[in-house]
Amino acid sequence: MGNKMRLLPRVSLSFLRVICSAGILSMLFAADGGPVYAAPADPTLIYQESAGKAVKHFQWRRASAAQEEVITVTEEDATFVNHCDRTGRTLAWHFRQGRQTEIQVVRDGNLLKIAGILQGNKIDTIESIDDRPWYQPLSFSLRSFLDSPEEKISFWMVRTDSLEFVTMQAEKVGVEEVTVAGRQVRARKVEIRREGLLASFWHAAFWFREADQVFVRYQGIHGPPGTHETVVQLMKEFQKR
Repeated sequence: MGNKMRLLPRVSLSFLRVICSAGILSMLFAADGGPVYAAPADPTLIYQESAGKAVKHFQWRRASAAQEEVITVTEEDATFVNHCDRTGRTLAWHFRQGRQTEIQVVRDGNLLKIAGILQGNKIDTIESIDDRPWYQPLSFSLRSFLDSPEEKISFWMVRTDSLEFVTMQAEKVGVEEVTVAGRQVRARKVEIRREGLLASFWHAAFWFREADQVFVRYQGIHGPPGTHETVVQLMKEFQKR
């Protein structure tokens, strides 16, 4: 899910989607708004997100820059740029939505430095966390977990809607067949949930294609009982030329 995923009641994936001084913006984006990076390491992926009758699409791209993996997710009026190391640990996260929100979060040791504007309000603060990894684009960061011997891991994540820092856990469930763009594929399932007292109240699931670990599906309910389930599924893949 990218950081465009949503949690209790709404957290972006990107999974699943994921700027603040002018210097950061000029470094990350060209004049036309596109990222200034090398050719994508993965195909450009198009996902569909649906909840009841509400349907929208977003684009997922991965590129390598120096020793970083850069995951860019674009949807409607929002852009999420995630800088991760090779193991999926998030180093910095940049989020822009419309004219009222433009945020940069950078990890420095066990400090997260947050600066920018959230819904028109200026933010400049530092939050302390522990040694656990920060995984923002779960659509990419959970890949290293799939390759590891661990059955369960704990990590930090930032809620897009409130900039709240929460601890999460992910657990391997097994391999299932899921439908991807009309075809059945084998995919590895990972369940995520909040840690602590909220663990029993909410969970969601990611599926990664077994052949190449590409994120292909997400399911979770983002609201009180009766809320439509949110489903994200891979629709198209555009191979680089």
